[in-house]
Amino acid sequence: MTFTPYNNVKDVLEIINSSRHRYEAGTEILWGVKLDQKLIGTCGYLIYKEGRRGLIYYEMNYKYWRCGYATEAVDRIVLYGFSNLLLHRIEAYV
Repeated sequence: MTFTPYNNVKDVLEIINSSRHRYEAGTEILWGVKLDQKLIGTCGYLIYKEGRRGLIYYEMNYKYWRCGYATEAVDRIVLYGFSNLLLHRIEAYV
């Protein structure tokens, strides 16, 4: 999956509102990945309450591939999943 820049504020607000609703429902968490105050990607979880499992996803602007930012983000969200969400299983599809 690649990070596609948003073309207008309306599209960004739709993503934020959609993510907020899923967060409030307890089915998803979305974080932005920033570098020098610039959004370079996103990462997060789809949360499945049955089985207490989470599915990791992330997307990065291609200019930042192979720089270790996705690896660092995944390391942190895995720790968050086990420590804060108390997940029993974390999956990722490539």
